[in-house]
Amino acid sequence: MLWGFFSFFSNFSKPDEKVATVFRYSDYFTKDMIWEVVSSSGSMMLFFTKKDGWIGANRYFFETFGFKGVEDFRKKYESIREIF
Repeated sequence: MLWGFFSFFSNFSKPDEKVATVFRYSDYFTKDMIWEVVSSSGSMMLFFTKKDGWIGANRYFFETFGFKGVEDFRKKYESIREIF
């Protein structure tokens, strides 16, 4: 008898339909946008990979040390460790 009571009310609530949503980060975040955010930071940021080691830095780093980019830096220094 109790089961019939609850089954009567279950007809009033419908289960939520689940909608499959695919979120593509590339639709919202581009490499240029992320680079602009990183470059506008007031902190120095250096970028490394396991394979290649130091591969770059943000604008603040290069402006602080007077370089235009990684290639300009490497003309004077062999390693980032030389300045720290």
